[in-house]
Amino acid sequence: MTATTVDRNTVEVWNEGQIIPVALTASTKIPLGVMVSVVLNTGTAINAADTASTAVIGISRQQVDTALGFTKCPVGRGRYWFANGGHITAAHIGVEACVVDNQTVDLAANTTNAIPAGVIIGVDATLGVCIDMAGGKVGT
Repeated sequence: MTATTVDRNTVEVWNEGQIIPVALTASTKIPLGVMVSVVLNTGTAINAADTASTAVIGISRQQVDTALGFTKCPVGRGRYWFANGGHITAAHIGVEACVVDNQTVDLAANTTNAIPAGVIIGVDATLGVCIDMAGGKVGT
């Protein structure tokens, strides 16, 4: 799957109930319901991707675009379903998944930078991969 540029109806299993506003990187548009990363050393939000020097912090709770005057992205953490990059099976439950793009996860071996998205807690042929983003490995 490729990164989406439109809002995504991300299936939510559970959330922490907290939304944290994170400053946006310049010239950035983040759709609703996609994984959000911060650029390390700046702490500004971007669409999650398999990009070095970034860390996943959760999902976007609103579409934001700096071109429209937004300066922050509301980010939530919890358990969410994302697209499967094609290599995750039920045998991988309990293993860390890594970011492919803002709506897709896969195993570290199938990514370049192995950016953690969270722990795999479910796999479904229709829904994809359920990721626990509330754990300690996200954003570390």
